[in-house]
Amino acid sequence: MAVYEQGENSGAPWFMEGVLRDGKRWIIPLDPLPFSVGRMADCNLVLASKSVSRNHADLFLKDAGLWVRDLESRNGTYLNRKRIKGAVPVRGGDILHFGTVEFRIGLKEGSVPENESTATLLKVTDLSNLFQTFESDMRALIEQRAVIPLFQPIVHLADRTRFGYEVTCRGAREGMPTAPEELFGLAAGLGCEAELSRLFWSQGLQVGGKLPDARELFINIHPAELAQPSLAASLGEALAALRNETQDARLTVELSEKAVTDLAVMARFRAELLELGVSLAYDDFGAGQTRLLELVEVPPQFLKFDHALIRDIHHRPRKLFQVVKALVHMAEDLGIACIAEGVECAAEAEACAHAGFPYAQGYYLGRPSQVGFPSQVLPAPDTNRE
Repeated sequence: MAVYEQGENSGAPWFMEGVLRDGKRWIIPLDPLPFSVGRMADCNLVLASKSVSRNHADLFLKDAGLWVRDLESRNGTYLNRKRIKGAVPVRGGDILHFGTVEFRIGLKEGSVPENESTATLLKVTDLSNLFQTFESDMRALIEQRAVIPLFQPIVHLADRTRFGYEVTCRGAREGMPTAPEELFGLAAGLGCEAELSRLFWSQGLQVGGKLPDARELFINIHPAELAQPSLAASLGEALAALRNETQDARLTVELSEKAVTDLAVMARFRAELLELGVSLAYDDFGAGQTRLLELVEVPPQFLKFDHALIRDIHHRPRKLFQVVKALVHMAEDLGIACIAEGVECAAEAEACAHAGFPYAQGYYLGRPSQVGFPSQVLPAPDTNRE
């Protein structure tokens, strides 16, 4: 693949423009098309960044215009700071991010498709003031604590009264993604997942502690934080601050069940939490390969069943319902309370109650919000359904 320094020419009408760390600007002709981007050596453009997948994205011609397609990359392809799904058209002047690696799309003058406005064309020497990488934006987001805490209710399925809240955040820095999963995707490429995780839960608890009924708060911990020696002490300080606001406040730490791979590490972490008076929850149970060993060797206080098991549970085969019900009762025998995630309709809530779930959360029961919810959320389900 040919890469041209600013001022040189190639025969390709479409190009990507990048800026290296030393400030030099480079022109990458999109030739030939389709044009592949990734870490693999056989890609047209090979990017060594950890944020880039092996086969990340490709660019191709369609309807006399240029399109970009994300190839199910881990950290995403972004068009003008918005994550794309599948294929979307691009225009001259658009900003593309492959993970955290940034380029701007250019079209050489004199190569104008019928559907392309000449007002969008760029000269190689014209650079946008917005042409900057996500790295500085992510650092500013963390340093300025530019996130907005959200609280989703967890309810007692028996009577629909609120049991507690799951605490999360959304990004609040202009030009950056707002969704947590997209922010953590970018943070993975920059190696700052632990910092972003701590910002989310610490900011969430700072606000959540002031809610009038925040007695049970659930926070998510990224696995990268487990390697930080200060984690347990920080959680202890957070719980003490909560109890200054609400004397009987309780705190639960959520870890993805998929991340629970080292039982020795988890056993030590669980022991530290117990000493602090903090509970442990395994999240996303059933999302992938469900591992029951962790439940026996390092049992949590709560087990959150992934929405993939809960979605349309009332329409699923009877055998699947019986498996879910058996897992709930098995956990109960181990002293673990189960929470159904992703409940989005009355029928799902009733099926979960019938399966023995004591708690649930989901859009039907309350969306994440900056404010509290009424203590009585919805009518109680009919638990006598067979």
